[in-house]
Amino acid sequence: MTRPMMLAVSAILLLLLTVPVMAGEAATNLSYDVKVMVDNQPVVFPDQKAFINNSSGRTYVPLRFVTERLGAEVEWNQQDKTAVVKKGGKTIKAPVGSNRPTVDGVAVHLDAPVILVNARTMVPLRFMSETIGAEVEWNSAARTVYIKAINESDDIIDEPSDTGKKEITPGSIVEVTADNLNVRNGPGSSNSVLWKVKKGDKLTVIESSQNWCKVKLADGRIGWVSKTFVAVVGKKDQGQTGPESGEQGETDKKDGSSTVTDWTVEEVDGNLVTTITSSGAMVHDIFTLTAPSRVVVDLKGVQPGELPGEIEVESNLVKKIRTGLFSENPSTVRLVFDVNKPVMFNATKGDNGKGTELTLKLYVPDLGTSLKGKVIAIDPGHGGSDPGAVGPTGLKEKDVNMDVGLLTANLLRQNGAQVVMTRTTDTYVDLYQRTKIAGNAGAGVFVSIHMNAHPDASTAGTSTYYRRDDVPGLGVSQQDNRMLAQQIQSQLVQYLNRRNIGLKQANFVVLRTAAMPAVLVEASFISNPEEEALLRKDTYRAKIAEAIAKGIAYYFAQKES
Repeated sequence: MTRPMMLAVSAILLLLLTVPVMAGEAATNLSYDVKVMVDNQPVVFPDQKAFINNSSGRTYVPLRFVTERLGAEVEWNQQDKTAVVKKGGKTIKAPVGSNRPTVDGVAVHLDAPVILVNARTMVPLRFMSETIGAEVEWNSAARTVYIKAINESDDIIDEPSDTGKKEITPGSIVEVTADNLNVRNGPGSSNSVLWKVKKGDKLTVIESSQNWCKVKLADGRIGWVSKTFVAVVGKKDQGQTGPESGEQGETDKKDGSSTVTDWTVEEVDGNLVTTITSSGAMVHDIFTLTAPSRVVVDLKGVQPGELPGEIEVESNLVKKIRTGLFSENPSTVRLVFDVNKPVMFNATKGDNGKGTELTLKLYVPDLGTSLKGKVIAIDPGHGGSDPGAVGPTGLKEKDVNMDVGLLTANLLRQNGAQVVMTRTTDTYVDLYQRTKIAGNAGAGVFVSIHMNAHPDASTAGTSTYYRRDDVPGLGVSQQDNRMLAQQIQSQLVQYLNRRNIGLKQANFVVLRTAAMPAVLVEASFISNPEEEALLRKDTYRAKIAEAIAKGIAYYFAQKES
């Protein structure tokens, strides 16, 4: 073999050793029966088809063929093994083997890395398409991804042009007058875009601030839009006369013909139990508010009757209860429980022969003594620039993970544990840093909290992961990993009553780098419409938190037995 040929072969071998490729077991876990349509035209891939990685649930496409169809320029940096995509002044750099591409120099975390297959750079479809300006939809029945390019000329630059001239008051119904209008997370074009609404969409105004208004979308999502691109078309009767306002539950069309006829409050074994009886049907919604901590119960389709305005309560959990008529259309009675500390709650409702009876229990679960003195790391997945999965109506996984993580931490602390959290706000924390935080704190276990996602929206259920392979030097037995996963999964299935997907094994970074027993919880599928709706409810999130906390307690109890 000549020296030049030897050098060429060596270079190829080095490339194969240093660049991640799909092969062996990983390559067999792919589904190639997926079609890609861009602006209703099929994309033909001459040598490497698009596929779904069934392990991650992510759809991969050859980067060049899709991005160029969307009007982007693609370059390949051989030295850095990086694909560079440019469009409209935006530059995306996607290094092969990395799940940290950059967008205009800012790192974005992906749960699935860029990979090389048959000399083609394969990228997670949704990330790349949406980053360069496209709408992506998945049709599970047709096994087809539909990509629609967004015309930048139709994307409203929502800086108001008629400053101070348009009066829109809370309670107004407004209609979008622009083809595409940004919905932002605050008043002002410097705030990030959450979603887009289309011409003709109707929104309910919650608050008005100079040239912006806070609106509620038809599906319940809330954000800010410019007044310049909406027009008032009606008025909604708010009728607020009761306790302070906050996030409301689902709208109910009851006419308020039912009346509260009886209400009892008592403390039972340290728990606060209240029972409300109405003369007819009522719909209830329970949620929490913070700063200060409150539990709020809305009774819809009900008039207050002789309900007292305020009750002082002699309880370790609750200071007082305030009541009032929150809304007249629909008629809604609101009960506000001012609590002394974070509490859990559950409710049961039934027909007592004379009407409807709702029993609400506020409590702090007694998880035994096994948690006392234990150091536990709680890791709310994703955060900051990394939203995680996003549900059909826009619910972000990172927000659910954070809320469940805080609830879980509160429960553990109230039962004697010391809790270290990898994040307590909406910030991004590097995956390797998460287990380092746990290790530095001397944590006895590490629990990462996530919500699952899948291209098939019908997929639903609960699963818990632990490490797949033994990692030398960690000093953590697979027996302990599995025991922790089993205890938490058992409680999740019992509390949530969702499909039991069971225990799974994977070498996620947070599992293979944890120097203590570690699990990753996938509590429910945010991509499933039914489970996304459940994940919006505080009651469901509280169940997830209590199940996780109880599973951890049972793990330590089993270890000590």
